[in-house]
Amino acid sequence: MKKYKSIRIWLFLISILFISLKINAQESNIIFEEDFNQSYLIGWHVENEDDDDVPDWNVDSGYLIQYSNIGDSYQRGTNMIKNDLIFDNFTLRAKFNSTDDDYSGVVFRYTNSDNYYKFVLSSQRSLIQLQKRVNGTMTILDSYTATEWPFVGFNVTITAYGDSIKVYLNDSLYLEATDNSFASGLFGFMTCYNEGNFFDWVRVYDNFEIPEVSDEIAITRGPYLQSLTDSSVAILWGSNKIASGLLEIGVDTSSFQSFEENYSRSSHTLKATDLVEETKYYYRVKSEDVYSKWETFTTFAKDPSAYNFIVYGDTRTNFLRHSEVVENFEDHDFDFIIHTGDPVQRGPRNDWNVEFFDPIQKYIKSKPLYIAIGNHELNAQNFYDYFEFPNSEHENYYSFTLGNSFFVFIDNNRARYTDDSRFPSIKPGSPQYIWIEEQLSSTEAAEADWVFVFSHIPIYLNKGFDTYPDCRDYLLPLFEEYNIDFSFVGHVHGYERGFRNNINYILTGGGGGTGPVKDDGYIDPGYPQTEYPLREIYNFSKVEMNRNEVTISAYDIYGEKIDEKVVVPTSIKNNKNIVFSDELFNAYPNPFNPTTEISYSISKPSNVSLKVFDVLGQSIATLVDEQKESGKYSVTFNANNLPSGIYFYSIQLDSYNSVKKMLLLK
Repeated sequence: MKKYKSIRIWLFLISILFISLKINAQESNIIFEEDFNQSYLIGWHVENEDDDDVPDWNVDSGYLIQYSNIGDSYQRGTNMIKNDLIFDNFTLRAKFNSTDDDYSGVVFRYTNSDNYYKFVLSSQRSLIQLQKRVNGTMTILDSYTATEWPFVGFNVTITAYGDSIKVYLNDSLYLEATDNSFASGLFGFMTCYNEGNFFDWVRVYDNFEIPEVSDEIAITRGPYLQSLTDSSVAILWGSNKIASGLLEIGVDTSSFQSFEENYSRSSHTLKATDLVEETKYYYRVKSEDVYSKWETFTTFAKDPSAYNFIVYGDTRTNFLRHSEVVENFEDHDFDFIIHTGDPVQRGPRNDWNVEFFDPIQKYIKSKPLYIAIGNHELNAQNFYDYFEFPNSEHENYYSFTLGNSFFVFIDNNRARYTDDSRFPSIKPGSPQYIWIEEQLSSTEAAEADWVFVFSHIPIYLNKGFDTYPDCRDYLLPLFEEYNIDFSFVGHVHGYERGFRNNINYILTGGGGGTGPVKDDGYIDPGYPQTEYPLREIYNFSKVEMNRNEVTISAYDIYGEKIDEKVVVPTSIKNNKNIVFSDELFNAYPNPFNPTTEISYSISKPSNVSLKVFDVLGQSIATLVDEQKESGKYSVTFNANNLPSGIYFYSIQLDSYNSVKKMLLLK
């Protein structure tokens, strides 16, 4: 009896093992996998089909990456081949992130550079193809060109069994062919004209069952905030398909108001009103029956006297570096984020998550986001679907007031792409020019202590104003006529700060960079209008607002401060109720090289003489020599042509004088 009992136990255990093996059959059939988690590759080699350029393959943060623009008009570029494994019948699955919009794909049953099969995709060209190359001659086996491919991140599955070849994208069948030109071979990844290929992983199976595509509704973007005030907020999010939208918001999660959309859509926007200032609110959104998590935000004060914000841009080139820049935000107190344009490589692609929303989602779910439209958005409808700005008539240029500051966002991409009619004109007489002048001459601007203008294309760049003539000829005169205080821009991937006629020009396009990651301390020769020379580094800026003082700080990708400037009002238009004393402030920075900011205040109208002397008492420079009204002022001293040493700066008013010391270190 014990013998039969023992046999039954063994049969039971064998049956359990059989079931376990059956359940895990799909996973056990993996015959090769690579997650690119090492800093080096074993058994891979590069083969270039275009000899006119140099590829840039590397492994970084768990991705196989190719950055260079290598390629020719025949879709021949560079291949990374797995050279120590030959497969005949197989299923290959890989995860792509193609931030650029040109050719990316897989070569398989690869014999040499003249003989292989290739899957290739280009969203810019609305091209998805299965090809073969036999003795150097390319033939298209199947093609799908109905619509532009909408995804940056996607899965590719290729099945090759005998003469049957199929290509699935996100588990949906797109291409298939019957062909027996090649029975086996190597495999690899290919790119052509594509500067942003990020291959996440690859797995090869001897057999694999393609998963069914889910029909379930999912929240795929957000939620995130825009247009936050003391009494209202706009909440935005995206769904994977058309769905009804609902917003629930309240001071806790047990009692809340509900706001419902009037019709179903995939990009959702709902505005909550009648909120209480400086109050913490909980909110969540719903697409059909799918809820997001509860998130929180705090409304602004009705007239905030102090607040901070982050400014950065050009995040399209590298989502890994974008994520690293954003990680530094954790070390700073700030109330909202401003982006200077080009959040993604190609605006018409629906998938903005990989490049933009995913890296920054941690912050924009609780702090509002504003953006100046860039050229890479291509004025596509996605920009208007994904963002909600104060001016519904033209969301690509808009304005708002917060505290004692007036913020103006403009679309000046036509200054760079003068013949591209997708971008609005900034020439005198155009609707946007008229609107800009109306804003800068408005009561809101006149009553503001500080006027900020944000755009994508620089007005000031690389030591001067001549790079983009339309900005120089049309915008610069408006800025100077109406005495704006700050111009923040992007487009060029780096950081620079200039100053002219009391306007501060800050380039902060370093969310995606083309130069070195680290600021290596390089110093340009001094130029009168340049306070910080152009550096092609990853960076972001922080602006700290106090009613009578603005501090601008710039940080590199490591979170190290690379620049700082304290700005005080240059006129009294907004300071009629403020009582000033006669005072000469400490120069900042001090020590300095080669520029420093000297600030002073005067209690009543007075003749002002501000001079710089050397240690022998000889006058070096006269910075101010004129009548001034009561107020606080600042002036930049540039010592580019002076040797290192101690200098003195002296102020002489009708009834006050003072002398201070500063140190020039070169």
